[in-house]
Formats: sequence, structure tokens, C-alpha cells
Amino acid sequence: MAGERILVVDDEAEIVELLREVLVAEGYAVDAAPDAAASLQLIRENIYDLALLDFNLPDMDGVMLHHQIRQMDAELASRTIFMSGLQSVKMVGWIKYPSVP
Repeated sequence: MAGERILVVDDEAEIVELLREVLVAEGYAVDAAPDAAASLQLIRENIYDLALLDFNLPDMDGVMLHHQIRQMDAELASRTIFMSGLQSVKMVGWIKYPSVP
């Protein structure tokens, strides 16, 4: 699906750059946001085909961000992939949430 637009939301610049490099090489347009607030602004201004959301953002967790995205753009919310660098997660419903120590 080359040419489609993907939003990457992650506060780790190295992860963003790695994803950008791989996705652009495959022909995707990639925008990135370091936090939930910036991502919501980008969603207001652009149309995205896919969102990649980190679970742990500095201003809001990825699940809460997903709820806000769903209110703004239900189609984008249905095309969202969650990602995390955490080693341990537990399953709650259909979403994996970070484990609580």
C-alpha cells in the first residue's frame, strides 16, 4: 500500500527514526509525534491510514490516546497498532496493557 500515510507516536527518537527509515523505504509517508498532544494536533490537520502508538508516552498512555483518537476518527482508531519496549505485559480484553509491578 505504498503512498499511504502513517502516524508514529513515540517519545524515543531512535525508535521513531528506525520506523521512519523502514516505512519510507517501503514507500509510505510518515509523520511522527513525541507525545499524545502533538499526535492529536497532527490528526486534526491530516488524514492517516495507520497509527503506530507507544503505550508509554510522557503526557498520556497509549490506551487513553487511542480513546481520544476513536472520538476524532473511528476509522483511524480501527487501524491502530500498539507498540512497547516493555518486556512484560498482561492481557486485558483485546488490548495488552503494561504489567503493574
